[in-house]
Amino acid sequence: MKSKFFTPRRVFWLLMVGSAGWLFFAGRGGGTVSGTPTVTGQVESGVRNTAQLALVLPNFLFGMAQDTANRTAMNLVTGSNGKVDVEALRAQIRALENNNVHLTERVAAAEAMLSQMYHTQVKIGLAPKDVMPATITGRNGDAARDFIQIDKGSMDGVGDRAIVMSNLSPIGRVVGRPGSKTSLVQLTTDVGFKVQARILRPVSGGYDTRVTLCLVSGIGNGRMRIESVNAQLVTVPPERGDLVVLADPEWPQFLHATVLGEVEEVSKNEKQSLRYELKVRPRENVAALSSVVVVLRKQ
Repeated sequence: MKSKFFTPRRVFWLLMVGSAGWLFFAGRGGGTVSGTPTVTGQVESGVRNTAQLALVLPNFLFGMAQDTANRTAMNLVTGSNGKVDVEALRAQIRALENNNVHLTERVAAAEAMLSQMYHTQVKIGLAPKDVMPATITGRNGDAARDFIQIDKGSMDGVGDRAIVMSNLSPIGRVVGRPGSKTSLVQLTTDVGFKVQARILRPVSGGYDTRVTLCLVSGIGNGRMRIESVNAQLVTVPPERGDLVVLADPEWPQFLHATVLGEVEEVSKNEKQSLRYELKVRPRENVAALSSVVVVLRKQ
């Protein structure tokens, strides 16, 4: 902390008093003849010293004033009350705002995950020990192959073929032997992924279940396809907006009727005119997800 005693005004008066004393003693020790002071020597010495002081003192005081001004200017530019500090403060405010946004997003994600875990347990009838939250840590870069990596593995109780969900919708299964803290998940949209399902039509008060069973295949790029619906066997032709729900005997019974996706396009199969070809959009956009739920219960 800077001293408040040596202000410019006090320094000026200290210099004046000191100069007067210096003139007094210098005058006493003025011109001498054989060591004896003379009046003429005192006067000449006093005048000479006063003249020198008159020349030096203004320059000294001007230098002090200029130095004070320079210090003030430096404080305005780089000090605690200057431009740099203002910019630094603004940078700190921006950093705090960014941190606040980041924390808000993390809190929102945590709340969404808790809500998802709760609904998964309540709607499907699972216990807390039957499900586990997981964070997506990697994605496959090949457009035709749809895989994700999660941060849970064998040490967390994840086994081969464990089912991965998001918002009550199955999105894939763990493939291969899980690592100790990581697992690879093949998504339902991956080429080669197949699962049996049923097509339902939302109607007032429930669903129309007359649409037949079908086989859903992943075709990559976040989409699925159905080619097994025989136009001659269905009483209600499939339409855009119909829901595709899980109905595979190799999957746990408690997950049957959970929604895999929604029909977004209906056409006749070019190779088999008696069959429909349906393009299915998954219920969940996995590319936009940061976390999922792993179902540990097998049956």
